[in-house]
Amino acid sequence: MKGFLWIRVSSTDQSSGYSPDAQLRALREAAARKSIDIVKEFNVSESAKTSETRKQFRDLINFINEYGPEYLIAYAIDRITRNPEDLNTIHNLIQKNGLNVFIVDQNKVVSKNSDPMEKFTFLMFGNIAYFDNMRRAANAKMEMLEKARGGTFPSKAPVGYRNAVDATGQKRTVVVDPVKAPLIQLAFDLYAQDGYSLATLRDELNRRGLRQKTTPMSIYGLEVILHNPFYYGSIRWDKQIFKGTHEPLISVDLFNRVQARLKENQSYARPKSKKNFIFKRYLRCGLYRSGITAEEKSGAHKSGHYVYYKCTKSKNRNCPQPIYREEEIDKMFLENIGKLYIDRNIAE
Repeated sequence: MKGFLWIRVSSTDQSSGYSPDAQLRALREAAARKSIDIVKEFNVSESAKTSETRKQFRDLINFINEYGPEYLIAYAIDRITRNPEDLNTIHNLIQKNGLNVFIVDQNKVVSKNSDPMEKFTFLMFGNIAYFDNMRRAANAKMEMLEKARGGTFPSKAPVGYRNAVDATGQKRTVVVDPVKAPLIQLAFDLYAQDGYSLATLRDELNRRGLRQKTTPMSIYGLEVILHNPFYYGSIRWDKQIFKGTHEPLISVDLFNRVQARLKENQSYARPKSKKNFIFKRYLRCGLYRSGITAEEKSGAHKSGHYVYYKCTKSKNRNCPQPIYREEEIDKMFLENIGKLYIDRNIAE
C-alpha cells in the first residue's frame, strides 16, 4: 500500500505538540504500523501567503489524481484543512477516487466504505476547525479595534514611524523614525505649496532617499501617505477615526491643505466600462485562480461580433488556460444550473 503524509502547522501550534518534527515522527511511525509505503511528504505552513498555501493544496490534489495513492495520512482532521471547500474536495476524493484518510491521533481510517456516522464526524470536525479559525479571526479583529480605540496603532507603523516596545518590554507602541520622519514632513510641506505634482514630488523624495521598505517611493505609495490622518495624530481603523497616542509629524491645518490640493488635482474620473460582460464577475481561472477578462471582437468579413473570455494570467504568465467564446461559457452555466433542484420546502 502506498500513501503520503500531509503535515500542517502554524506558529501557535508549536507549543501544542503540533510542531512539524513531532507530526512527521508520529505519521511515519503510524504508516510503518500499517505497512504503508510513504511516497511523498507535504509540509504546509499556515504562516505562508494565502496564494502559496492554495498552490500547495492544488499540488496535493494533482498528486492524488496523477499517482492515485491509497492513503492520505494526517495527524488530526484539523491538520488536513480548515477550509470547508477544501474539506469537501477531500471528501469527494474519498467517495469517487477511493482515497483512504488515516487520522493518526484517533487511529481511524475514513474511506468510501466507512459508515455514515464516521463520514459525518470527519466533516463535522473539519468544519469545527473552520469555525474555530473564524472565531479566532473575529477575536483578533476585535482586539485590534480596541487597541485603535485606545490610541495604539495595531499594525505595522506607517512610513516615517517604526514599531517599538515600551520601557517594560511588554506593550507595543509606535515611535518616530528619525531618518524618514523629516522626509514625510517635507512631502506635506512641498505639496501644500502648490509647486509640485505627485510625480515630481515622488521623484524629489526618491532623490532624497525615501523608501517604501526597500523599494523607491511610487505615486500610489505617496498618495497613501498624503491621505493618512496618522501623521497629524489620528488613527484610521475599520473605517473609523480615533485619537492616537503617538507623536504627530504635521498639523491638522497642513493635512487639510494637502487634502484640498489632492482634490483639486484629480485630473480624471475613472471611465465606466463600455461593455457589461455577463459572466466576467462570476469566473476565476480553474488552474491558478487568476481573474478572467473579456473582450468583444468583430468576426472576419463582417460576420458579426463575438465575446471571448480568457485568463488574465496575473498569477502565472504561462497559464495554459484556453480562450472561450461566450457561447461556450453560457453552455457551462446552463449545464451546471440545470443540475440544481429546489423542492417545495426549500422554496417556501
